[in-house]
Amino acid sequence: MDALKPLSQICQADPLNEAFLIVNRQTEIARPMEIADVHRRLSEISICEDAPEDVHRYFNSIRNLYIYGWFHYPIFSLGGTLAFTLMEMGLRIRLGYQDEKRSPGLSRLLAEAIKKELLVDQGFTAAQIDEGSEPVVSALAQSSGKPKQEYCAILLDSLPYLRNTFLHPAAYSNAGSSGAFTVLRTAAELINQLFQVERE
Repeated sequence: MDALKPLSQICQADPLNEAFLIVNRQTEIARPMEIADVHRRLSEISICEDAPEDVHRYFNSIRNLYIYGWFHYPIFSLGGTLAFTLMEMGLRIRLGYQDEKRSPGLSRLLAEAIKKELLVDQGFTAAQIDEGSEPVVSALAQSSGKPKQEYCAILLDSLPYLRNTFLHPAAYSNAGSSGAFTVLRTAAELINQLFQVERE
C-alpha cells in the first residue's frame, strides 16, 4: 500500500521506474531508465503555437506533473486523467462551448468535431503504421474518396469511457507510464488538429 513518502526519500526515484530499461536499437545495449528519459519523452510531445494561451498553460502544467511520476509512479495516472480533461477543454473552446456552464460532454464534443472534420485519422500517429509504411488511413478511402475515419470512430467509442473510468473510479487503478504517455500524446494531437493554422 502506498503511503506518504518520507521527506528523506522525496527526491528518490520510485522503484517501479527503475524496473524499466532503455535499449539502444543499434548496439542492443540496455541501461536503466533515468529521469532525463522521462523529460525527453515529454519534450517530444508538444502542441501548436496557435492553440489558445489557456490551453498551453494547462498542457504544460500536465507535462510538468508527469515529471513527478519519476518520484511517485502513480502520478503518471493522475497526469493521464488530466490529459482527458485537456481534450475536453480544447474541444469546448474550438466548438464554441467555453462560456456554457455545463459542458455538452466529451462524447458529444468528439462527435461534433469528427462530423465537422476538425479531427481526422491522419492527424493521429496511432492511426499509422510505424514501420516506414504508408499510413493505415491511406487504405481506408471509400469510393467517394473520403477517409472512413475509422480511428476517429474508435476514439469516439473509447475516450469518453476511459475518461469516465479515471474520473469516476470504482477502485484504485494505475494505468502506468506507457498508457499515460499515450493519452497525453493523443491529447496533444487532438489539440493540434483543432487549432493548427495552415500557413502558406
